[in-house]
Amino acid sequence: MSDAGLVIRGLLSAGGDTDSRKGTCHGRPGEFHTPHGIAADGRGNIYVADRDNRRVQVFDPEGTFVRQFTIDVPVSPDARPATGNMPPAQL
Repeated sequence: MSDAGLVIRGLLSAGGDTDSRKGTCHGRPGEFHTPHGIAADGRGNIYVADRDNRRVQVFDPEGTFVRQFTIDVPVSPDARPATGNMPPAQL
């Protein structure tokens, strides 16, 4: 497995002693609520799409949180997701 693969595996682990971030409903950096997309850039940074928190989180090659950017796109009231549940209404 590549270094990036090991970092991704650690970021999205099922909890326990190694990582308790997956599945939390919190919006704190490094926590996820419905992670559903992942990518890496040429520098080894990992990008995780965090659907229900409406953001993309960026981690360095060692898995340390670097930054996040939010996704504030209005959703049509009649839109339906291709998979999964409808994201919660924005407050």
